[in-house]
Amino acid sequence: DPDRQWKFSPEDLVKRRQWPQYQKAFEAMLTRCSTGHAPWYVIPADRKWFRNLAVSEIVVTEMGRMGLRFPEPAFDASKIRVR
Repeated sequence: DPDRQWKFSPEDLVKRRQWPQYQKAFEAMLTRCSTGHAPWYVIPADRKWFRNLAVSEIVVTEMGRMGLRFPEPAFDASKIRVR
């Protein structure tokens, strides 16, 4: 596609030959860095709507597990009068 030629570099051909090594490195990184306490997620990005849905569902689920709540006020709110 002539409109996308600016994205291509001859160096891309060298990198393409290294794809199996990249895949091994990605797998090692995900295996070693993803933990039960701080999991990593692989999100497909070829469809933006699906990427956004997947990320949103993960965020909602993980925040729900955190048991977040509003802090107690440092004053008695019932005694506040606005005139």
